[in-house]
Amino acid sequence: MTFEQVVAQSIEALEPALKAAKRGASAAVASGKMLGDGEIKNIPKKLIEAEEELARALEGVRAFREEWAGQGMDDYFGSEEYMAELLSSLEDLGVDAHRLDDVLYVYPALVRLDNISQSVRIDKKQEARVRPRTLARILRDIQNRPSKFPAGRFLTSLFRVYKALGSCNLKKGEPWAGWSMYLKDIHEMLASAPGSDYTEQEFVRDIYLLDASGEELEVRGHTAFLEASSGTRDEKKTLSIITRDGQRRLYCTIRFDQIVR
Repeated sequence: MTFEQVVAQSIEALEPALKAAKRGASAAVASGKMLGDGEIKNIPKKLIEAEEELARALEGVRAFREEWAGQGMDDYFGSEEYMAELLSSLEDLGVDAHRLDDVLYVYPALVRLDNISQSVRIDKKQEARVRPRTLARILRDIQNRPSKFPAGRFLTSLFRVYKALGSCNLKKGEPWAGWSMYLKDIHEMLASAPGSDYTEQEFVRDIYLLDASGEELEVRGHTAFLEASSGTRDEKKTLSIITRDGQRRLYCTIRFDQIVR
């Protein structure tokens, strides 16, 4: 059965226990009000009603717990079947979603399944609501928000690291600009900062968002150029991503050229 089918059947199976719990709680609250008002005549009857309903609810919950343990949902979550069900739910809602290895690109978010915690990681946030249609609605809302990608700030960060790495081991007066530098090396520098958990997938996602932003890639008198792999020798240094329209795109190096006025 699918995740949706199991959830639908489970809700139906648990419903009698939930209703009994509500009735029992209501009777218990009513008995407390009677006690407060000094209505001692009807308190014993109301307490018995609360006890019977809550006992019925407890019995139903125990039975459901045993039934739920046998559903095998822990194994189903994270499986190819679950991923296919999630992708189908996203498609039904018109959400642009594409998969590359263990990452689901739902721009601007990166989504990963965490089998250990039985939850989903949406960028840095842990999301415990993993029912496919519920998760699909959450991701739809994220995708429909106005873009807040800080293109200028990110470009400045790239420029600073590029300049720092490019200036290493240069003779005095040698230009540090104009050289192609591996993006992976820049990511390693950014990710090495204390407390950083900036993953390579997040980095290349940000490179793509910068590239697709439509903004001029100019910073501090320099223009940035993003380049793909120039040959097989660059394969290990090449970053791969699935774009919003489902195309595979490669990024390898970045170059900052000085603007000549």
